[in-house]
Amino acid sequence: MSARAPGIALALGTLLAILGAAEARAAAVCSNTPGANDWIRCTQTGTADIDIDLVNPAISTTNPADEGIWAEHTGTGNIDIDVTGGSIAAADANGVDARHEAAGAIDIDLTNVDVSTQGQLDYGVSAQHRGTSGAGIDIDVTGGSVTTAGQSATGINATVNDSTGAAVGAAISIDTKNTRVSTMGLRSYGVIGSINTAASTAPLSVNVAGGSVATAGENAHAVRAYRFSQTGTGAITVGVTDGAALSTTGRNAHGVLITQNGLA
Repeated sequence: MSARAPGIALALGTLLAILGAAEARAAAVCSNTPGANDWIRCTQTGTADIDIDLVNPAISTTNPADEGIWAEHTGTGNIDIDVTGGSIAAADANGVDARHEAAGAIDIDLTNVDVSTQGQLDYGVSAQHRGTSGAGIDIDVTGGSVTTAGQSATGINATVNDSTGAAVGAAISIDTKNTRVSTMGLRSYGVIGSINTAASTAPLSVNVAGGSVATAGENAHAVRAYRFSQTGTGAITVGVTDGAALSTTGRNAHGVLITQNGLA
């Protein structure tokens, strides 16, 4: 992972105690050392980075909207999430979710982490860029597993979505290495990268090296890559290497599906 400028000091991050009507919910903290039953929630504006670095976390949420890790930036800094070992389990929310609304990159690096979600429309690992610059998304998942069990619940997702056309150079790169990805449900993709930006010139690449991607559901493609850009010129590349096993069980579910609406 590339070096970052000094970012937001997570140890001094804001603690948000969220209480349910009937019982106390897990606390949402912006910290590299969450306590028992805590989950990570970091937000930032301005120029500072969000820099989350966890080792062997044991994050488990039971309430809707309580994600395992949630980071949102509305300024010009970057989002950098590194997790090594441990587990992240969300009962009815995303496992790892990074969102950028302005000018900055998203970088997610998971090594030997087990991520699981149980709800509909939930992502195991997700990065969404809706900003105004060419800074893109880089997701690297090595070892471990990503498991979802719900309709339209994708394992690994990266999306650049900018209707203004300002983010024409925002690229997507997704790499998995010896990772087990498993989904179950209608339109529950294994790994997906998508660029929805007018006149996009950025490349979109998805590489699955070793490991497996298994889906069970109608229209649940193992690997999906698409660009919706009528005048785009960026290339789409998908690699399945090192004995990676792709399997689908369901009507109209492809191992690899690539769609290019612009010019490749």
